[in-house]
Amino acid sequence: MSMPSRAFIRNSFVAALVGVGLFFVNRTDVEPVSTLTTSVIVNAPIDQVWSAVIDFDSWPEWNRYESFTGFEVPLTDPVPAQSGYIKISETGEEPYMTFPLDLHEVSHERKYMQWSGGVPVVLYALHSWQLTALEDGTTQVVDTEHFWRLAAHVGLRGRDNSMHAGMLNGLKHYVESNYVREKSA
Repeated sequence: MSMPSRAFIRNSFVAALVGVGLFFVNRTDVEPVSTLTTSVIVNAPIDQVWSAVIDFDSWPEWNRYESFTGFEVPLTDPVPAQSGYIKISETGEEPYMTFPLDLHEVSHERKYMQWSGGVPVVLYALHSWQLTALEDGTTQVVDTEHFWRLAAHVGLRGRDNSMHAGMLNGLKHYVESNYVREKSA
């Protein structure tokens, strides 16, 4: 029996290192590699804002960056976890990419929504929106997205959050344009 060639040993070693590296890069049970947090104040009551957020059919009217398909969100808790799809564009224009998406939690009581999606080995993102009623009758919307996997290490570090700001500003404009304040007598 002959000895393996140096090239075979070197290639096997490189393949093992790449495999181990991909295993560690692919983990999502550790702290995220990158996190983006964006917030906006909407001049409308929390129930008005929440109605727009959970009405996935209205998203294309105010959110040119993302839209959901395949979800049924009942208007009462508990909302079951579901799988569907998200259509995303970093610029808000063509081309859009479609990815599988898991809707983990929708809490009408807490005004909270969380979903995740990604591409195996390349990217995994955990995204949440939290609404908070402020004392002056306005609503704060906080958009947080955590990233893992290869793209988070290579391309998302230090990324600006213009896409997230665009989504929240679209929501703000949509709700404020459609919210009619009751006139005082």
